[in-house]
Amino acid sequence: MRVAALDLAKEWDRLVKQGKFTRPHKDEQLDIEYGVSESGGDYSFFVSGKEKDKNGIWQGVTTENFIDYANEGVFQKQFNRLRKLRPGGQDRKPGRQEDLQSGVEKCGFYCQEPKNPLSLLVRPLLGTLTSTDSLKLRFAWNVYPNLAPFEPGGHFLFLPSGGFPELPHFPQVFTPFLLEDCMNICRSGADLMVFFNSRHAGATQDHFHLQAVFHSSKSAKLAIESAIESAIKSPDRSNTGPARLSDYPLNALVYTLEDKAHCQNLEQDLRELQTKDVPFDLIFLAGQMVLVPRDINNEIVAEFPNLLASMEVSGKFIIPERDVFQRTTEERIRVALGRIALPLDCIA
Repeated sequence: MRVAALDLAKEWDRLVKQGKFTRPHKDEQLDIEYGVSESGGDYSFFVSGKEKDKNGIWQGVTTENFIDYANEGVFQKQFNRLRKLRPGGQDRKPGRQEDLQSGVEKCGFYCQEPKNPLSLLVRPLLGTLTSTDSLKLRFAWNVYPNLAPFEPGGHFLFLPSGGFPELPHFPQVFTPFLLEDCMNICRSGADLMVFFNSRHAGATQDHFHLQAVFHSSKSAKLAIESAIESAIKSPDRSNTGPARLSDYPLNALVYTLEDKAHCQNLEQDLRELQTKDVPFDLIFLAGQMVLVPRDINNEIVAEFPNLLASMEVSGKFIIPERDVFQRTTEERIRVALGRIALPLDCIA
């Protein structure tokens, strides 16, 4: 798990062992400590403490009260109550949501406020990526841990960086240079899934950032991976343009990063979507870039009252409510993904 010479596996292990992901939470219902722990080289969530039951009596809790996993056909689901405890973790009404607060003074990363305890400026810095012979970059990029990870094996933020103590506040919009850097970061990465959630497509902050999570060839295959493989191998696809996903509830285009024409296609298609204010998720997985345009009027769907972002688009649903987790079936997932889908002629 690395990008170029930056060993993210080593940095993640160091942070976990230092207790950087251990958090207390106390309110009227919960008095817990939670986070990520390591044992024998494996990383997992942990939760301990007390919770009030329906009669108002405090009871001990364990990790099993907060975390659970299951498969629904080709899809994965993770019950993770800890997602409720992060900023922006609340349920929402179906439909289009309010625009993200924009401007540096409204930035939820507090990118100009080193005295704020939630600021990126006081978060552990795992390293800064700069241009080298093997990694060509237009910007320097700071790499931080996501302090509310949904993948215990590694969850990171990549942001264009400036001079300390300030970070440049770029909106969550691709420019040609940012896209070029994004593609080069993906090319140089190993055992990582990299993704970008646009406004109204899972982004919770309007400050340009990529996310990455640990994902290797030994990881459980995401549903979209099989769809990507089928699209690439389809005998009737054009050799000059991007492939189209088939046999998947969402419409998407698949670009090969090693194909110069595909990279030019991706830049043109992203410009088209952003010009039209069409939300999208951009996902790097299995050596391919996958572009998923989304219906802004179904930003939140009735089946899942929390955010649907790149992980859900890829077939792994992270669900903070036990009842929703229990009701989640393969059919329910396909219906939800179908709601957010847009026809690819939106890029025409």
